[in-house]
Amino acid sequence: MQLVKEYDKFITGINSKDRFFWKELYSNYYAALCNYSSKIINDRDASEDIVQNILVSLWDSSMIFNDISGLTSFLYKSVYNRSLNFIRDAKNKVNANLDTTYSTENLESYYISLAIEEEVINKFYKALDSMSSQQKNVIILTLKGESIESISNLLSISINTVKTHKKRAYNYIKDQLGDSFFILNILIFLK
Repeated sequence: MQLVKEYDKFITGINSKDRFFWKELYSNYYAALCNYSSKIINDRDASEDIVQNILVSLWDSSMIFNDISGLTSFLYKSVYNRSLNFIRDAKNKVNANLDTTYSTENLESYYISLAIEEEVINKFYKALDSMSSQQKNVIILTLKGESIESISNLLSISINTVKTHKKRAYNYIKDQLGDSFFILNILIFLK
């Protein structure tokens, strides 16, 4: 329930152009939106310009959002559209990793999945940053492929302590990500 109140306060701050909440918006979304755009156009500098222009346009607009999902959808859809406009205007080819025979519908599905992936990973790293340093270290070492015994030796803690930190960290991440935890498992833990 507390999280809902924080989201409501955040959206109210965004709608009223409160600079504190706009700094929060920037710190929570800017990097993820730039990464999303960069995956579409394969140009980091242009991606940063696209995202910056969207945020400035939003600040200058009179748009009002009802909830966090509306804001997030607007931002990702705007980045998607402006990134495609960049490709069209610059007459660049779509990312070399994509087969040029993909239809527009397939490309749109691909870019939507990239946006979801980026958002879930962003949430994961925010959850990771809010953990205790021991839990964070255990998760990072686990992601690097270290065994429980190896983590125990590297951190100079018992095997049972590693297991406890790991279990608590996973439960915390699961609570923070909610339904997105399943997607995170596919993206990070099952690589």
